[in-house]
Amino acid sequence: MKSYTGLTLLAATVLLAGCGSSGTGTADNERVTPPASSAAAASPSAPTPSPMPSVSNSHDAQADLVEVATTFPVGTEVAADEKIGILVSPTGNIGCDIWAVEGFARCGVKSYYDEAKYPTDDITGPAWVFALDDELDEVSLNSRGDAMFFMMGEHEGSAPQVVEYGTTATYGSIQCRSEEEAMTCTNTKTGHGVTMSREGYSTF
Repeated sequence: MKSYTGLTLLAATVLLAGCGSSGTGTADNERVTPPASSAAAASPSAPTPSPMPSVSNSHDAQADLVEVATTFPVGTEVAADEKIGILVSPTGNIGCDIWAVEGFARCGVKSYYDEAKYPTDDITGPAWVFALDDELDEVSLNSRGDAMFFMMGEHEGSAPQVVEYGTTATYGSIQCRSEEEAMTCTNTKTGHGVTMSREGYSTF
């Protein structure tokens, strides 16, 4: 019998809610408004990063740069260009939602939620999502109670683009480098980013 993780069930719940939801869903007629600052989105006690495995940087990032071609369709209330760029690691554990026009980006690690790796006092549960917006001065790990667009895409036929190991995907101001050890996503406008793996994360 196939088993489902907590976030898979969470994504299905969000999809069933549909446009009739009046909560924090992501229907086309609802506005997704990322926090004004990382401090506002952070949980009361910021999680402590776990040690990260070393990631090799001996590559020509431009030689293997690929454009993200997969998007999740939304209304103008959610994104000005009516689409969210969605990408995922080869294992499916790490994924990102990217707003090209607004300069917003969210990257989540499913296992952080499923395993409650970074618990918080927030009602929405453990911290598992990073904000990499153009206007933020730092990257922080935050809690979130609803499914991300890359997760919903897996259930609605808009499967997120898989960033194969050894390649770098770009969409808007975000670049994500995929390696077997970890995925590193960087906001090219701010220079800030995060390296994520099942074992832990580090921000810069």
